[in-house]
Amino acid sequence: MATASLHSASRYHRDQQIATAGSVVFLIVVVAVSTWMLYRWTTGQPVSTESAAIPLSSTSAPSVRKTMGAWLAESERSINDLVAARNNIAAAAAEHDIAGTGAACQNAVGAVANLHRQLPSPEPVLTNALQRAAVNYDLGLPYCISATQSHDGPDLARAASYISQGDAAMRTAFHILGQDSGTAPRNLRMLIV
Repeated sequence: MATASLHSASRYHRDQQIATAGSVVFLIVVVAVSTWMLYRWTTGQPVSTESAAIPLSSTSAPSVRKTMGAWLAESERSINDLVAARNNIAAAAAEHDIAGTGAACQNAVGAVANLHRQLPSPEPVLTNALQRAAVNYDLGLPYCISATQSHDGPDLARAASYISQGDAAMRTAFHILGQDSGTAPRNLRMLIV
């Protein structure tokens, strides 16, 4: 009887070791995949298994500049439309025009969506800044729209906070682009509610 229970305990111990080893392997795989997805998300690269392959040749600096120029030519209108929409929000808010602020926020939703469609840029740091701007605008604009309809002060303040964070990220993007004041506004006005 003692041998049977010793054999049973040994088998149980072995099963525990197998389960523990399997859990450790699973955890390592989850961490590796999560790290890879986070890297892809923060660099603005699509997260898909097709894009997981490492390119065989590296991109040279001249072709990156050329690609950046082409990307900027395609994206400039979307960026300028977003800046114009953002300035319309600021102008309406500065006039204490609640309905106008809500309408400007509603119009800005389309400009942010257009910016999303232009991402990623060829430059990961620029992509990151533009994504931060777009995400903050995505968070703030719905609060702006609903708060202007319900005259909800705390939600207007929340909208202003998110939109201001979006403005800061846009200023970072402009700094990265090295835009001069003739191409894009240097100072985005803050949302004043």
